[in-house]
Amino acid sequence: TGERIGLPKLSIDFKTCSEQELKVYCRRDVEIEFENFKIFIRFLERNHIARLCYTRGSTAMAAFLLNHYTTKIYIHNNKQAIKLERDSYKGGRVECFYLGELKNDNYYMLDVNSLYPFVMRNNVYPVKYKKISHKVTPKTLGRYLSVKAVTAKVLIETDEPVYAVRR
Repeated sequence: TGERIGLPKLSIDFKTCSEQELKVYCRRDVEIEFENFKIFIRFLERNHIARLCYTRGSTAMAAFLLNHYTTKIYIHNNKQAIKLERDSYKGGRVECFYLGELKNDNYYMLDVNSLYPFVMRNNVYPVKYKKISHKVTPKTLGRYLSVKAVTAKVLIETDEPVYAVRR
């Protein structure tokens, strides 16, 4: 991240460096962290995000709650529903489509850690437990999905590698 902000990370041989070289190296690391933090604070200010939290995820949640949260989320204690909800949570897809050195083209670095507020704003998610149904037909599920958000345990057969798999 130092290169991105104009403060390239220094290189050092920890086995042979002097104390002065180590001080210069460590000072640069602190400068990089400090500049990144200032950039982050400016981002929060520009986007009217009033809370700085301990993690990026909790800061993203605070931003969502502050700027986009309009639907009450209900808490329940149905153990079977809680298990289904927790089993349905997946992290993002991470896959390497190419290994090796890339040459002769433009490349972009993307930070996908900030997708959480985007998907929360642009998609529908269940916010209130209604009921658990078993052996629901595709037609009935389609009817549910036309008016509500649904969390479901389903078996799919597909040739497209676009679904999260927990192994």
